[in-house]
Amino acid sequence: MKELENTVHRPSGFDGYICDPAIKTRLLEQIQAAKVKGLLPPHMLLSGPPGTGKATLAQLIAKSLDLPTLRFQGCELQSPTQLKELLKIPDYGALLFIDQLHAVSKEMAEVLGIIMGDRSFLSPTDPTLTLYLNPHIVIGATTEPESLAESLLKRFPLKFSLPRYTDQEMLVIVKGMAARMSAAAYTADALSAIAACSKSIPRIAGNLIFQVSDNAKAKI
Repeated sequence: MKELENTVHRPSGFDGYICDPAIKTRLLEQIQAAKVKGLLPPHMLLSGPPGTGKATLAQLIAKSLDLPTLRFQGCELQSPTQLKELLKIPDYGALLFIDQLHAVSKEMAEVLGIIMGDRSFLSPTDPTLTLYLNPHIVIGATTEPESLAESLLKRFPLKFSLPRYTDQEMLVIVKGMAARMSAAAYTADALSAIAACSKSIPRIAGNLIFQVSDNAKAKI
C-alpha cells in the first residue's frame, strides 16, 4: 500500500486538527500567551494510544510558533552524544520532539531532565565542559506515560492525554483527507466505509484513500 503523503495525512493548521475541544483551546491559549510574552510555551507531554495525533499536534505547534523541529525516536536516543544537534538551535529557538519518550535510556532521561530544567548540556567532546543552549520547547510523545520516571514527568508543566478518535471524528478526518486530495469524488457511503475500516487511526484511513483512488484510476 502506498505510504500517505504528509500534505494529505496531516492538517495544515489547528482549524483542521480534530481533538478534544478543551485540549485545543488550552493549547491555543498557551501558544498565544507565549507569543504575547515573547517566550516559548512550557514543555509538553502528549500521551495516548498510537494514531491519536501526537506527532501531528507537535508539528502544528512548531508551525504556529514558526520554529524548526528537531525530531528523535526514543528507542534510538540512547547516548548524550546523539543530542549534539541541540547545539545548532538558532537564537530564536527550536522545538525538540521526542516520539516514544518512554523508550529513552535511563541515562538519557536524566540528561533530558537537566536540559529541560536549566538548558545546560555537557559537551559531547569534553564532559568537563557545560554548554548552555538557546531557548527551546520539548514535546514528548508516549503511549506509556506510566513508564516515565517521576523526575522526568515533573519537567513537563503541560500534560495532554489524547484519546482514540470516535467514529464521528474519524468520519470528519476522512472527509478532510479526501478534500485535500481533490483527486476523486467519494460518495458518503465510501467515506463512511473508509472511516469504519481505519481502526480509528488517521494514517490507515489516508492509506486506504490512496488505495481506493489508485484502484479507481487503474479501472478508467
